[in-house]
Amino acid sequence: MKKLLILIFVFPFLTGKAQIDFSKIKRQKLHPVVIDTVSENIFVFEKKDMNVVFRQADILNYIDSICAISDCGNYYNDLCDTLETIREIRLMDFLYSYVEVEKDSILKNENISLYHKRINEQFFYVGAHLILLNKFMLVDRSSGMIIRRKLIAKQTEGILGTTYLECFYAPNKSFYTVVTRLGE
Repeated sequence: MKKLLILIFVFPFLTGKAQIDFSKIKRQKLHPVVIDTVSENIFVFEKKDMNVVFRQADILNYIDSICAISDCGNYYNDLCDTLETIREIRLMDFLYSYVEVEKDSILKNENISLYHKRINEQFFYVGAHLILLNKFMLVDRSSGMIIRRKLIAKQTEGILGTTYLECFYAPNKSFYTVVTRLGE
């Protein structure tokens, strides 16, 4: 009976270890790691100005921990199948990094399949979680330099009350943005 009472009072305050509530983060310093791109299996998420590099093992472990807490069904199947078969994956973030005009141009010029769109969608929030867990490496696309300093994630206000969690590599230059609350 005593254990049941403890469980009843403690359980509602526990959150899943794999899930981060983006809206509760006001400001957080980010500490990227250096990933050996030669010997490790990597996933490169190509953003507009930066490449965000992840270990494939970290992605698979994170997805396993999410699915252990809640029923994911078959949602991550395409992403997991791709991670298990290809050693180095490069995926352009054409869904979230570009405005509509640029996105339309990319979709017209590039041969992007529905499969690529699904993987992009499946990975986006997993990538955001891994960034906040400091399991990423940031590489400048123009110079090829690894960026390790002054990275922060902070909540920003948008138009009509929309709030974002943005990851910055320089003042007013973000490399990852997640909408945390929609405005009117």
